[in-house]
Amino acid sequence: MLFLVDRITLAGQTEDAFTDHLRDYPCYILRSGRGIDHAKRVTIATLQTMIFPFDDIEAAMCASVERSGGLSHVALVNTN
Repeated sequence: MLFLVDRITLAGQTEDAFTDHLRDYPCYILRSGRGIDHAKRVTIATLQTMIFPFDDIEAAMCASVERSGGLSHVALVNTN
């Protein structure tokens, strides 16, 4: 699952909330220059993080979903 926020402060708050209330869904904050953590079920990212390395993130997210046996395709839409 991808959870988008508009600033890093909200990413931290979201990570804390998932940790406190949804422990069955391990999460992490995706940061620029770091890869996808395939061991986690929830990726928290800022809009800015998703815009710049868009092609790399799209490929990694699709591969992650295919490995998990989930959806057959994931499309991320860049509106820029």
